[in-house]
Amino acid sequence: MNFYIAIIIFTLTLAFVIIKPFKLGQAVYAAFFAVLVVAFKIVSFSDIGTVVNNVWNAGFSLISIMIISSILDEIGFFKWAALTMALTAEGQGKKLFLYIILLGAMISIFFNNDGTIIILTPIVYEIIKALGFKEKNILPFIFACSFIADAASIPLVVSNLANIINADILGLSFNYYLSKMLIPGLTVIIGITFMLFLYYKKNIVNHYNPRDIGNPDDVITDWGMFNIGVLVLFSVIIGYFIASKHKIPVSLISIFGAVALLVFGKVKKSIEITKILKKAPWDILIFAFSMYLIVFGLYKNGFNEILLNILLKVQNNNNLLIAIYSGFVSTISACTMNNLPSVMLGAFTISDPRFTEMSKEIIAFSSIIGNDLGAKLTPIGSLATILWFDILKLKGVEISWLDYTKAALYVVTPVLVMSLVVLGFMFS
Repeated sequence: MNFYIAIIIFTLTLAFVIIKPFKLGQAVYAAFFAVLVVAFKIVSFSDIGTVVNNVWNAGFSLISIMIISSILDEIGFFKWAALTMALTAEGQGKKLFLYIILLGAMISIFFNNDGTIIILTPIVYEIIKALGFKEKNILPFIFACSFIADAASIPLVVSNLANIINADILGLSFNYYLSKMLIPGLTVIIGITFMLFLYYKKNIVNHYNPRDIGNPDDVITDWGMFNIGVLVLFSVIIGYFIASKHKIPVSLISIFGAVALLVFGKVKKSIEITKILKKAPWDILIFAFSMYLIVFGLYKNGFNEILLNILLKVQNNNNLLIAIYSGFVSTISACTMNNLPSVMLGAFTISDPRFTEMSKEIIAFSSIIGNDLGAKLTPIGSLATILWFDILKLKGVEISWLDYTKAALYVVTPVLVMSLVVLGFMFS
């Protein structure tokens, strides 16, 4: 009985998140249904502690990294970077398209995929619109922001909430994760860039007037804070590698960076701390935790056995087949239930002792590709994609699910297959 109630609650949660009745935020719906899984005793109070234990590191990482990015955004760092790219492209549309993709990739890698969506998408939209591009010429740039945000979040464990959850549950260190995902991650970034050019080549303008851009330096409100921000960012990145050797949670490093920037900003009177803290994505944290609790109810009440049987079927095959098969299982899971609950369900499932250590590792890394990249195939697969639709709607840009899905199938599918093949060969 509990299994069916868990399925119904989970289905209703997705429906409410997608349809948005009463025009409330995703976190409100998720939190409401999370309360229901506790009320119906689908999960116990002790299960809440289990979920907290598995997601606290990811949650604090997200908040602290977003605080760092919000401070840098407040002083004009990201707009300066985008304008500099536009000026450096020297009026060549295709070069500008490439530079925007590279900027999005860098933000995703060193901040996170949600930060790329929340910060870069509106900046790119305003800049491209100011250059006088028509709507059909603007779309390639904003679609590029969406696809590269998740695609470029694969190489580092801190670049995606899904990565951190997977790594924490399975005990993957920052350095070990990087050693396995760097090559597949770079493969994905290069592949997505190529496919974006291929899909949008007819809609990318050949030339624009770089004089319309203005001086990028004018958008920086405090150059001293700009330099401090860059220094703190590099310190955090180096800190990740050091922390990995000493088994220190990655969130403690990013929290240190966030606090350092808040203190410097307060001393220099460059930022308003209250404003920055209000901009932090607390709603994303509530959404993620609520979804994890709802999915844990599925896991506890029989869904784990379904997924377990699906994955166990392939573990005695060669490593290439395991990578492709499990990668597509994760993709289907993420595309239908969203990648945040999908990755948690998958990570708990492959912790089962019936998996060999080798197959467990291959499935874990394939799951990252499926939940980061494969999730882009549907509008609900990735939280970043949901946020992207919300931001565009606020800008008055309406994109149908059909148009999005057509673009996603063309751009993402071949890169997904290629990256899983690369991962499979790495383990062969």
